Amino acid sequence: CQNKICVANSGGLHPGCDNRVSVISTETFKVTNQIELPFKNLKNIVSTNDKVWVTAQTDYSEQHTSLSCIDAKALSIVDLPAALKEMHVSSLIGYPSLNMLFALGADSDIAYPYSGYNFFSVDTKEMTVEKIPFAGSAASDVVTPYGLQVNVFTGDIYIADGGDYVNPGKVYCFSPDLKTKRWDVTAGVIPSL
Repeated sequence: CQNKICVANSGGLHPGCDNRVSVISTETFKVTNQIELPFKNLKNIVSTNDKVWVTAQTDYSEQHTSLSCIDAKALSIVDLPAALKEMHVSSLIGYPSLNMLFALGADSDIAYPYSGYNFFSVDTKEMTVEKIPFAGSAASDVVTPYGLQVNVFTGDIYIADGGDYVNPGKVYCFSPDLKTKRWDVTAGVIPSL
């Protein structure tokens, strides 16, 4: 996204949610383009090399949370492989130097409480995804995954747990395969990373 800033427009949490990404010139600081995505209530936006990745929170009743990709040069929507289209993403981070995206999501997000939380590792060059389910892993105690970071040097995964959104949540550190919990600490209400 050289000389451009891409902004995910959410429109708020009401029926008139927005589904556009605004492209702003860093030279003029004016909107130069608007890209319409198939989903509303856009949430996260991450840039990796020549791609812009966007998650949509949607309204949870008709559409799943989703992942979209924009070609940063052509400013057009990239047709994603089925494995990436089927990801229900709530948190997203990117590491352009590694050609990687990391995400948290659920198997289904149409009905609350959600079920089957997962950690996703996406190769943005090959357009492939590896999914590690929380179930049966050291992350099975995480109630409401809310924030995510990955240590690019060790591969350790940090997950912020929003819990019940009222009481203090936790921040966990796991091994890259989610098989080992390295530590956890109680943080504030709805911690994010």
